[in-house]
Amino acid sequence: MANFVSIVLLMKHLYSLLTILMSTISIGLIAQPTIDSSSMPSTGDTLRYSIAVPDSAVLLNFNSTGANQTWRFDSLQAIRQGLSEFISASQSGYTQVPTSRTGELLTDSLVLGTITLLDVYNFYNNSTSEYALDYRGFSTPTGFSPPFPTVIRESPQFVDKDEVYQFPLNYLDRDSSTFDFTYQNVILGVYISSRGYRINEVEAWGTITTPYGTFNCIKVKTDIVTYDTLSFGTTQFGINSHQREYKWLSPNVGIPIANLSGNVVAGVFVPGNIQYRDTLRPAVPNIFAPIAIFNADTTTVNLNGSVLFSNNTISITPATYQWSISPVTHQYINGSNANSAEPEVQFNAIGFYDVQLIATNSRGSDTLFIPSYIEVRLASGINDQSSLDNKILLYPNPVRSGEEMILETEVKINEILIFDQQSRLVRRIRPNSTNRIVINTADLESGIYILQLEAEESSIQKKIIIQ
Repeated sequence: MANFVSIVLLMKHLYSLLTILMSTISIGLIAQPTIDSSSMPSTGDTLRYSIAVPDSAVLLNFNSTGANQTWRFDSLQAIRQGLSEFISASQSGYTQVPTSRTGELLTDSLVLGTITLLDVYNFYNNSTSEYALDYRGFSTPTGFSPPFPTVIRESPQFVDKDEVYQFPLNYLDRDSSTFDFTYQNVILGVYISSRGYRINEVEAWGTITTPYGTFNCIKVKTDIVTYDTLSFGTTQFGINSHQREYKWLSPNVGIPIANLSGNVVAGVFVPGNIQYRDTLRPAVPNIFAPIAIFNADTTTVNLNGSVLFSNNTISITPATYQWSISPVTHQYINGSNANSAEPEVQFNAIGFYDVQLIATNSRGSDTLFIPSYIEVRLASGINDQSSLDNKILLYPNPVRSGEEMILETEVKINEILIFDQQSRLVRRIRPNSTNRIVINTADLESGIYILQLEAEESSIQKKIIIQ
């Protein structure tokens, strides 16, 4: 019996020890991580990220501080993707940069005024005490052909390095540093100066979930105040900015799990986009792909009139363009065509025209499609449309073929003309009633038509859809 009691007491003791051990392990699993140099990008890393517009989950929770926080950002929808590519300085071609540096390719091409910069790099020094940006590299085309140099490679060093992180980074740590980058090229007439300071504050730790996964992390708030001066030839301007970043850092991931950035305006943080570590999503365009944007000098034009399209596409590298306009009753004029950056188009039939622009560069393409963007009307006798428009009601629209369409009006309609999209007159109606007119659609095929209402002193056109 004594042996049995001893065994029971021993088992209770072991159970207590096991409970304490499991509790210790559990605490260890959720304990705040420490970020050091091993968590920074390394030579050869190719790290994919996505960019999204912050949703309510981000906007309501990004500012939480303290220990053992939980951030659920897995509802983010990527709108762009990019790659952070890191190589050794010796592989970059910038021979003046110490070989110990790791280079990050920012862009293949960057246009600054009349100057084009190629192969733009940031170079970082990753040491046990800090991760610092201390060199930049870029190439400038000379305009010469071989055997003369086609580009000039330059890699200016920071006057005062930018200490992005100071290690180790732990919860409640706070550090500040200054930076100064100055570059001048008298031959090209270029002067660039970027000076300022940054403040890092580790204000929380916990668990973050994004579409990429769930990670233990610390959250770092970074304020970056910059005073920039840029001069190109006779053009000179200065920019002062206060940027803020909220970065969720996890060990051995290379780049932030998430980075919400924006500007501080009058002391208030205005969020921009959020960037997060991610896997390849083939349907999402590359971050350096163009963003197709266009508008027109007018969206309403008389028959046989013309419209000049303005191309406001955003592309950091040269882009090509493909315009598509439907229906086909139009023509490009004044030497422009469907591949012109800003074509001029004459419209030869009344109706509504869809317009599409596809912009393409070396990193991808983007499409902007606007249905019924251009409206073409008959020119003669059409005036006071807004006044007449308020006095009529047309329904149902769309209407099924064969069903009746009702026109209720406060003014006398003398005649109704119905045109198809090729500007052909397909129906002429002289109403018998004055306030309620029934339009039979039995002999109209499915499609879009223009209904022109002729009153005593004005006319108006309406688009109707027969289904």
